[in-house]
Amino acid sequence: MKCIVVLYAGGESLHQFDILFDGKSAFDRCLAWAGTAVPKAAECPEIVVFTVPKLASFVSDAVSKAAVTARVVVKPEWTARLLCTEIRDACKKQDADAAVYTWSDCPFLNDTLTAELVRTHTEYEAEYTFADGYPYGFVPEIIAGTTAGILAELPAEAALKKGAQPVSRESLFDMIKTDINSFEIETVIADTDWRMYRFSFACGSRAGVLACSALYPVVQETEDVEKITARAAQMPEILQTVPAFYNVQITGSYGGAGSCTYCPYPDSGDASVQPPAEPMTVQAFKTLVPQMTALSETAVVGLSAWGEPLCHKDFIAFVQAVLSEPGLSVLIETDGLYADESVASAIKELVSQAPSRTCGTSPVIWIVSIDACTAETYKALHKGCEHADEYLKKACDAVALLQKFFPGDVYPQLVRTSRNENELEQFYRYWSSAESPSGGKLIIQKYDWFCGLLPQDKPADLAPIERNPCWHLRRDMTILADGRVPSCRELVCGGSIGNVFNEGIADVWKKTKTMVEAQIKKNYSEKCRVCDEYYTFNF
Repeated sequence: MKCIVVLYAGGESLHQFDILFDGKSAFDRCLAWAGTAVPKAAECPEIVVFTVPKLASFVSDAVSKAAVTARVVVKPEWTARLLCTEIRDACKKQDADAAVYTWSDCPFLNDTLTAELVRTHTEYEAEYTFADGYPYGFVPEIIAGTTAGILAELPAEAALKKGAQPVSRESLFDMIKTDINSFEIETVIADTDWRMYRFSFACGSRAGVLACSALYPVVQETEDVEKITARAAQMPEILQTVPAFYNVQITGSYGGAGSCTYCPYPDSGDASVQPPAEPMTVQAFKTLVPQMTALSETAVVGLSAWGEPLCHKDFIAFVQAVLSEPGLSVLIETDGLYADESVASAIKELVSQAPSRTCGTSPVIWIVSIDACTAETYKALHKGCEHADEYLKKACDAVALLQKFFPGDVYPQLVRTSRNENELEQFYRYWSSAESPSGGKLIIQKYDWFCGLLPQDKPADLAPIERNPCWHLRRDMTILADGRVPSCRELVCGGSIGNVFNEGIADVWKKTKTMVEAQIKKNYSEKCRVCDEYYTFNF
């Protein structure tokens, strides 16, 4: 089989050109792999690099210094459809059967797996071949040139929509999925399914750089991917890099509907389990935002940790502070009662004025807590709310309103409890419809009893058979209105490990490493042992 190699270097990040691996960058290593591994597996007439003007000089400089030859294609921007078109044309130009495709920020592409992928694609005369169960960054994809051409011209609405989107790491498979039964697809499956770890060894972000840098000594010792990944699963510096989600409590107030039955602050009157008395000030919050960028580079910042954020008199200013950083997105979880047109239009205007995003997620994401289909159930979940009919309607109307301003980024949510379990199917059927106010978007959230602080009210046990190190310890930081950081989001009422206003975000984050190390060794504290949130995932 004759295969060209296509390296996609169109992402925003410059980290792929950082010198991290004994004088080489991720791009250098990827280019070297393209010049050695693929020619060993198949006839390889050409290496092509797709990039954008911002990165073109970096690409050209790296290519000029490499031991292999590559052709560079520069486009102002890349969509999934253009990617398929250019792959088709590049294959046709070289009379090649297929393209071996990968992002160029992957420093650990494996020669053995590459050969296996090419063998599988050839033996079964596949149109698209990929690997499943391996960490991202170890194996490329293969797509037939004719198949790329078909994808570029698919007329179906779903294909047109996907094709118009910017290139992502899933673009080829996302395009295939719009008409998946029409293509011959083959898979190389890992001996061990590593998907539960969500490993990503690509230098497209600060988190990826840290993970790749930590893994490099292991890669130097062996080429056995199973051994490499097994080692990675025991390394805290890989499992926990930097926060991907900052959940910030800007106020502990809930407003009209009152707190819900799954709020961790019970009506006990005990001051030790009550929210901070005063809301966070915008001035204090603004000192945290640049620290989030400095530590994480890209992250989602929630403004809704156990309180109704739209109750804060300076709510818009909080959103503006986050959007001022191109690597940060805003998550707003609300009961919808205060989500009126003036709020929506003001935030939409902030988005239009904000610098271009580099975080890969939408600038603003909304979650509207609805939790019910009837006023009776809504009232039961909101501790005797006296205006349940009115408030439930307002929450549903808020979804439609916000969707006008933020199409595709509004999610009605139901937290699944024994009190609303009988309305789960009705909720799902209504909101999952493309004709619903959310356009088919929705979230079904599991009930959280906060390690026994609340009564256990979950209607089903969703825990995996094998326990994994806690995702929230590894990826989240919760910040209360007074700056305190609980050791874990589940221990919001159980003391803190520091205060970001006094110590800074980075120093407080370091204190969580010992807890991750304990989780890897399966040494669980009393609270962790009864926690059933460890397997849930935010961002």
